[in-house]
Amino acid sequence: MPLFSYFQKRKRSSTKCTSPPPPYAECDPALPEQVPVTENSIKATDIPQWIWTNAQCREWLFAVCSESLGLGVEESKAISEKFEGYGPNIYCLKFEDWLNILGSNPMGRAYSVYSTLLSIRHEKGAVPKNVVLNHGYENKDKIGAGS
Repeated sequence: MPLFSYFQKRKRSSTKCTSPPPPYAECDPALPEQVPVTENSIKATDIPQWIWTNAQCREWLFAVCSESLGLGVEESKAISEKFEGYGPNIYCLKFEDWLNILGSNPMGRAYSVYSTLLSIRHEKGAVPKNVVLNHGYENKDKIGAGS
């Protein structure tokens, strides 16, 4: 299932839910509750976790490149190996950083990954509630709204 369709489906189903998102781990409110991941099981549709290792982040990026962007194994591997850091960095990178990792092309790889991460940052295990990311859109009107 293409990544865009997956998130459209999630968005439609999530608008029906009126309950608040699940709470973060009570033992340390600064860290989100981690969704368990087993070795080599990370898929493009998984939510990158704030406490993921560099290897897990790279595995997710590899899955996104191969499953969602349709890139070959070698190109997906080369791109995923460019990622530095661990969980927090996957959400803290700005669009320009994703351009450096994924390259610019007519299909908008960097924009796809960046938009996906912005749209899932409030999911369980992603960005902790006490962390505010400002990627240039947090204090502005919604993109495309109004004139």
